[in-house]
Amino acid sequence: VVDTAGCMIPGEPAEYVKRVKCATKRRVGFHAHNNLQLALANTLEAVRAGASFVDASIHGMGRSSGNAAIEKLVAVLRMSGSRICIDEKKLISSADELLQELFKDVPRAPASDAYFAMKKRDFLMTRVMEMVAGELGLRFFDLVDDLARLPAGVELTIDDLGKIIESHGRDAAEVYKKIGIA
Repeated sequence: VVDTAGCMIPGEPAEYVKRVKCATKRRVGFHAHNNLQLALANTLEAVRAGASFVDASIHGMGRSSGNAAIEKLVAVLRMSGSRICIDEKKLISSADELLQELFKDVPRAPASDAYFAMKKRDFLMTRVMEMVAGELGLRFFDLVDDLARLPAGVELTIDDLGKIIESHGRDAAEVYKKIGIA
């Protein structure tokens, strides 16, 4: 089932997938375009309606307005309880590296936002966190995991990040100075 024009609205993908499944014994797939910013929602609906496979691409890059973003699709499927045999940390890191390389001088919406959503948190200091992780010798996602253990519902502060730095045996003030945050 293809939404090449990106014009399907919620309800339609499920209806199409169900009708095709009833008409054939073959596996049914779904391919969405993002003209209405519904590619991810429509892809999820197709999965719930029984699609055996779906298309997605890194950062949703594709013809016209693009497709469903695979890093966000994996995040939502995992959060919905689906068994996904993909290392989302590697996928998201690769997606962001590719995007950074392709669009060096263009502001970006990092795929790491999908990982933050999986942790049900909004981390506003992404660049600072990247520098701290590097200074501590941690993978960025391991630092995010540490920060996600802090109580939810409050905005993350530089002091919260400092507590995590100190839990790794380093002095927060020293690390901040070293990365240029005095």
